[in-house]
Amino acid sequence: MEIKIFNNILFGSLKPWLIDAGSTKLFAENLKHAGSKIAITEFELVQQLKTLLQGKADLIAWLNQQPADKNMVLLEPYYFTDLPAFNDTLSKYYSQVIGLEAKRVFNRFKAYSETLDNQIDIIYNTNILLSSIKTLLKQTIEEIEDRGFEEKSDKSNSLVPFTLQYLKHNLTVLFLSIQAINEEHLEQIFTPEDFHLLELEQPLSTMQEIHFMLPDPIEQTQSKSKPKKLTFGYKGDEARLKKVIIELTNQIQLVDRTFSKAEDLSNLLISKNIVPNTPVIHIGCETTQFRFILEKLKLHFHNLTFSTVGNSSLFKSKNDTIISSQLLFSSKLANYKNEDEITEIIAKLK
Repeated sequence: MEIKIFNNILFGSLKPWLIDAGSTKLFAENLKHAGSKIAITEFELVQQLKTLLQGKADLIAWLNQQPADKNMVLLEPYYFTDLPAFNDTLSKYYSQVIGLEAKRVFNRFKAYSETLDNQIDIIYNTNILLSSIKTLLKQTIEEIEDRGFEEKSDKSNSLVPFTLQYLKHNLTVLFLSIQAINEEHLEQIFTPEDFHLLELEQPLSTMQEIHFMLPDPIEQTQSKSKPKKLTFGYKGDEARLKKVIIELTNQIQLVDRTFSKAEDLSNLLISKNIVPNTPVIHIGCETTQFRFILEKLKLHFHNLTFSTVGNSSLFKSKNDTIISSQLLFSSKLANYKNEDEITEIIAKLK
């Protein structure tokens, strides 16, 4: 999947340093015609992008070849961060183009991923897109450093540093959001901190806070759609699952019986609609063991992922803290305590 518009900002006709003040009126007209209404579907978003990019024939021709589904309701990317505030027409223009394109890439790739049945294809296509985003992100950081732009300097509000910083932050959260789409298939998952430190080779002192959320589809203001149900989607024999949970609790203290019941965890996992005020499950084993159990259990569920477990806020560790998706991601080990015993017990679900 191409990220042509993003590449064009750094290397093509959308370079902000090519813009002269005399063209502000044209950008203002494009902004006015694109409107401020939030796009609900992919088709609406692509139309807004085309309007904003009027005068860029190569990009319009490319967008005309991209999918624009009228029935595909958009999601916000799973990660977000504070973005620089635009302060004039040109900075607003670039914020609109970058923001819309980030949302388009995220939603288009998510839709495409759902058409792939082969795990090899999923891994290959995800890694290709992640590699493209990371490469452009590194090039953006190099451009910022070469130009001597500091994020909170007096120059940061001018067009070029604003655009480069805006692009950098959007590419960062886009990378993390794309990674989250197929997290269960990927060999390596980067936390925001590790991505910033190890992949981008930037000191943590330069990293701003990044937040994670799993939003519902954007709803039109007057729509009255039913709230989305939360379920882990168990697809096996419920009686077998209950026996496995009890055995895991007996053998490695999966559930801390001081605060929770094994039955509560079983009921939570098989629930077709997890309702508010559902009892929190206190995990008695190590978080690394809990991660390994989830990895083994997820083959028997439609929706048991680190993200759904973390976002449910229904699991507490031995330290009495809510187990987040990031904690699960970062708990990967080469070998886990009681690994063979856990594998043998969960195999009884087959």
